[in-house]
Amino acid sequence: MSDVKDGKNRGHRWKKGESGNPKGRPRNGQTMTELLKAVAGVVPDTITKGGKQETRAYREIASQRMWQIACFGQPGEAIKAYCAIRDSLEGKPKEAIEVSGKGGQPIQITGFEIRVRNADS
Repeated sequence: MSDVKDGKNRGHRWKKGESGNPKGRPRNGQTMTELLKAVAGVVPDTITKGGKQETRAYREIASQRMWQIACFGQPGEAIKAYCAIRDSLEGKPKEAIEVSGKGGQPIQITGFEIRVRNADS
């Protein structure tokens, strides 16, 4: 990777054969996703619900809070919470992208040749 400042090439940051990421990818248990999964299963405390004590994991508490925000939160945060729940349950919706030529006309493809090969060759 070159270090370019003011349009001048200042050489390379690393010597030949030297890695720009010497420690490499984080090992198991160190990525953000893995850490969040580990914490989500932890049972933080017991709660009293209807006179009975229950234990709930962080993921259950977070899910319930997200649902409460989606149903009763301010409009902006409720929509974000709803979208997060929907995307988690159903996956993100596909985006339709329309591609067209100038002025919405169909795209014209020119300048190529199609060759058909025989099965014998």
